[in-house]
Amino acid sequence: WNYPFHNMLNHVISGIFSGNAVVSKVSEHTSWSSTYFGKICRMALEVNGHDPDLVQTVTGFGEAGAALVACDDVDKIIFTGSPGVGRKVMEGASKYLKPVILELGGKDPMVFCDDVKIKDVVPWAMRGCFQNCGQNC
Repeated sequence: WNYPFHNMLNHVISGIFSGNAVVSKVSEHTSWSSTYFGKICRMALEVNGHDPDLVQTVTGFGEAGAALVACDDVDKIIFTGSPGVGRKVMEGASKYLKPVILELGGKDPMVFCDDVKIKDVVPWAMRGCFQNCGQNC
């Protein structure tokens, strides 16, 4: 599973900076590392005089995520993952009219304008296709 630290920390930082507590339900494939990263976040909050409980990590399978989507105390959902699970998240959140941000897998097109210098853009195009075995968003 690619970039578990970034995928978790990205949402934690934006949530904390906007004045919210954050509950991060992580992929079941990253339970150990995400629990460790959560401890780092809580320690950073504590040593800087903030409540370490502002960041919580939830591990588990789809049922854990579904429970968070249905929870009255969760006001917004940010999901990074597959289109299939993203549909389930959106469907579940729609019952409660919760705002949802979806960062779903897939590839984006790369558009080249007529005046492009091919030798300058090919290395970037190849990097985008093949870095991390092509698993970058």
